Amino acid sequence: RAYLAAEQGHGQLLWLRPGSRLAIARPRPRYVCFFEIVQAKRPYMERASALEPGWLSEASPGLTTLSPPLRTLSPHYNALSDSTFAWVKPTYGAARWQLPPVPHPAAADDHAFRAALFGRALCEGSVLKALKPLAPELMPRARSMSEEAVVDRAALALRSALQRAAVFSRAALASRWRVEPRFLLRELAALLQPGQRQALLDVWPRMQLQADKR
Repeated sequence: RAYLAAEQGHGQLLWLRPGSRLAIARPRPRYVCFFEIVQAKRPYMERASALEPGWLSEASPGLTTLSPPLRTLSPHYNALSDSTFAWVKPTYGAARWQLPPVPHPAAADDHAFRAALFGRALCEGSVLKALKPLAPELMPRARSMSEEAVVDRAALALRSALQRAAVFSRAALASRWRVEPRFLLRELAALLQPGQRQALLDVWPRMQLQADKR
């Protein structure tokens, strides 16, 4: 099986050394990186290693072009860093490989988009597990928050509340709730049908406890 080079020797077909660990692996990795090309009977890749395509944009930012945020995809919430990311599509190398989407932070000064990403992650139950049972009812309207022109008034109200308070993380939400325990209650309730709002009130104390956990 040959590999198509993306940068060094781009457009050229390259081979793994016969008998090498990767050459005999089944299935073979879809992407590999290598130290150099050695011209023999065929152009062989020396010191090749398997590679996940998601690593390329971080490992080689100078060779990678990122698309604008893919606003229709659900945001990625990282609980360890308490950060919410949009998805972008990388194009890599001189061969302009189209790689799978990867998580990428919103611009620090784009407060509206940061609020939208966190708001969607919150409504999906990714930030606070207590809210997850209500996600199927919240998300049909909440997902419009990350659109450039938001037409749903309830979704816009939630995004605006988060933006005004600069709440873009679980820690910031917990801090806000300590001084204003009903912050976001009205905005989240507006996304629900009247008959579902009691369920939100029932989980509200648990949401605040989860937000306050370090």
